[in-house]
Amino acid sequence: MAYGGTKIRGYLEKRVTETETYSFGYAYKNFFNERLYCSFEHGKSMQSPIGRHAILHGADTEYGTEVNSLKVILIFDNLFYYFA
Repeated sequence: MAYGGTKIRGYLEKRVTETETYSFGYAYKNFFNERLYCSFEHGKSMQSPIGRHAILHGADTEYGTEVNSLKVILIFDNLFYYFA
C-alpha cells in the first residue's frame, strides 16, 4: 500500500492527538507539514532543505549533505521512539 502525503497526514492526525504548542506531537506535525511535505516549483528556490516532494521529483539535487543526512536520521530516531 502506498503512503502519500494525504494518507500520512491523516495517519498523523489520528495518531498524534497532542495539541499543546510545545508538545512533541504538535511540533512534529508542524515540522512534517512545513519541511518534509512542503510544496515546490521547478526552477525556484526550495522552501526546505529536506523537502520530500522536491527531492523525489528531481527539483532538489543539492540535498545530499552531512547536515541533511543527520537531520533525517534524527527525525527517524525520534519517530521510532515516539510511535514504538
